[in-house]
Amino acid sequence: MDINIAAKGAAAFAPIIARPVDRLPALRAQVAHHIPGRLRLRSPLLKDNPRAAEEATRRLAEIEGLTSVTANPDAGSLLVRYDPTVTAPDKLLELLANQGHICAPDQARIDPDESWADRLANVVTRWLIDTVAEHLALAVIGALT
Repeated sequence: MDINIAAKGAAAFAPIIARPVDRLPALRAQVAHHIPGRLRLRSPLLKDNPRAAEEATRRLAEIEGLTSVTANPDAGSLLVRYDPTVTAPDKLLELLANQGHICAPDQARIDPDESWADRLANVVTRWLIDTVAEHLALAVIGALT
């Protein structure tokens, strides 16, 4: 056995190995359809992204009261079935947002002194920011896969 005594105590450099992020960012989901016991969400993050759809399905399946979660990456949607006796229909979206599974929809605040042009500019600005954020998230996910 050959031991290099001169190297004892010397600094050793090892490469940093980055692990992919275990959890995806919250979905910017919109409600496509909702009747008690059945909720369909759509998100551009899921569109043509089986990995994101699988992760979203896994995360949502952990919630008490949900009986099944099915993803459709081709349509960019999630079908959530739940027990309305365990989770009230009006509280389901609030629960999903509070637990970080979906982003809460922005509540529009209308300032009576704000002109229609200012309101339009604010809406367009928020839309642009959301769109850029979604594209960046997709780019990061694509780079990790």
